Amino acid sequence: MDPQRQAFQGSCHCGFVKYAIYLTVPRQPPASAADEPPADRVYRCNCRICHKSGYMHVRPPSPADDFALLSPVDPFESLGDYQCHDKLLHFFFCRTCGVRCFTFMGDGRVADAQPGEFGIGGEASVKVWRPTGPQAGSNVKKTGCYLSVNGHTLDAGQKGLDMREWVETESVMYYDFLNDDEAGPGRYGKPHPGGSY
Repeated sequence: MDPQRQAFQGSCHCGFVKYAIYLTVPRQPPASAADEPPADRVYRCNCRICHKSGYMHVRPPSPADDFALLSPVDPFESLGDYQCHDKLLHFFFCRTCGVRCFTFMGDGRVADAQPGEFGIGGEASVKVWRPTGPQAGSNVKKTGCYLSVNGHTLDAGQKGLDMREWVETESVMYYDFLNDDEAGPGRYGKPHPGGSY
């Protein structure tokens, strides 16, 4: 099966936080560790916050085009917001069930999503929250926009979504942030010390 861009839904445990994200599936294993990671990256790092929260990063290539928060429509107002290190990243979590669905840095706004966009049904547009700004298409932390969805919050049972395959085909990259602020090159196949599959 050729890789295709497809909309997937995700949520927290209690269902208050709901989002949609476009990913390219099926994920293709890299030919070698030296290959550039795919545009929509899936990785684990061994930094303390990601390790302790069991975070599996799923980063779409263009947050402005590939991510929509369906509920609530203002994460800064309605979600818990844990910040650490340089206090630039917002580790948003549901205030009811505590699940961390996504991490974000940058600007966002309420916008209209059209029927069919992000797999949204119905006949009328829906209000969603989306990343915005001049860097919202780049998804590079150093440019001012960063979005990473916790892969464990993607709703199970969706056609084309099998996170087991991501690990089994070694298309998950592992980064070593345990002792340094800047990670070295990522690798496939095996986590760094202090990390997990």
